[in-house]
Amino acid sequence: MEETLSNLCCKCSEEEIWKAVTTILGDGDAKQWKRDCIKRCVNVRNGRVQSLLKKVHPYTGLPAHTQQAVQKLGVSWQLVVTERSSKETILPQNDVFFFPMSATVRWYSLESLPLRNLKRLTVYGLAPVFYGSDGNAMKTSPCQRSLLLQHDLDRSKWSSGRSPDGQDNTVDIYILGHGLMLATWKEGGGLAFVSLSLHSHQLVQRSTMGTSDSMYIPKLSKPPFDDVDTQYGLHGYSCTIELRNQRAVYWGQQFQQLHCDKQNLVGRYARLVPIRSDVTYDHSHTNKKIHMPWKTDVFKGIVQDMCILDVTLHDDQCQPMWCISTPVTLNPSTEAQVNYHYEGDNYFIDYKDDMGQIHMQLIWVEEREQYAIVSVILDVSLTAINIWYGTSY
Repeated sequence: MEETLSNLCCKCSEEEIWKAVTTILGDGDAKQWKRDCIKRCVNVRNGRVQSLLKKVHPYTGLPAHTQQAVQKLGVSWQLVVTERSSKETILPQNDVFFFPMSATVRWYSLESLPLRNLKRLTVYGLAPVFYGSDGNAMKTSPCQRSLLLQHDLDRSKWSSGRSPDGQDNTVDIYILGHGLMLATWKEGGGLAFVSLSLHSHQLVQRSTMGTSDSMYIPKLSKPPFDDVDTQYGLHGYSCTIELRNQRAVYWGQQFQQLHCDKQNLVGRYARLVPIRSDVTYDHSHTNKKIHMPWKTDVFKGIVQDMCILDVTLHDDQCQPMWCISTPVTLNPSTEAQVNYHYEGDNYFIDYKDDMGQIHMQLIWVEEREQYAIVSVILDVSLTAINIWYGTSY
């Protein structure tokens, strides 16, 4: 039977394997063989993931066919809303949009659950197990859950009246971290929608190769050590940055050969400066005013001064080192600033995580109805650099 199953897995589609195992053993006696069959089919599927993602996009340095791989494998994303009573509501995605470096998944067919009653938001990747002879997922296939994130809603923060990160006349929007954003109705405080920004780096692996209880953990591939280079780990970076909403890109640019000399370290950070404020030819413009459209089954609106920040920082071996896809806000600057090249209100975008921090400065140019991006600073944690390169700065 072992040899027969191996031959089936090599030669037949998953649908044919399943039918063959059931026919040979019968429904009642086939449990273990069915488990082995599922395991083998999952392994075959995971092997296909690697082949589908082999080609690298020359601009982003990320897999060129992430969207096609997701569609070919039939991957989707599921939101589980857990109430404080432990009741769970399972919600399939309403839509997903792909961008050069990321994807945004939205859930907006929601019951109007009061936020104060919610305990946890959990997102899973759903990957079908069985595929037909054409290579596409079977419509009736069971799906394997892969944990992407789990966010506990701290009751004390909400009860103390946390201020929203963005709002319009209808909804309040809160940025929860790790790309997760939720909105509540101003009237009643019920859950209006949830969205998740997902960076493309190993997205398909994270959505297919984890389990329902644990996330997929990739193997770290460290660059080769160079004990001759006195600035090892401080140069040779490239970075691609985009500002977008959930449907369209406002601005994007790539920066090559970023570096930081030892004498220019800022505290425990290596400072990389893709756009210098005092060099006008570094500056660029967005294509329009930045805002975040939203929708539910019944309503839609626009929240101003809010967008999604996508960042990919590659090391000197062109390996993705720092990957970000997160909602951010444009905050008006409270400092008096004079700029001789642009006349308008100053804004900034700040982001911080364990890998480092990002600061962007923008000026709203009224006559062009665009933002001028006049400064971008990436501070990469020396701790992260030391772990990545095996250095000791």
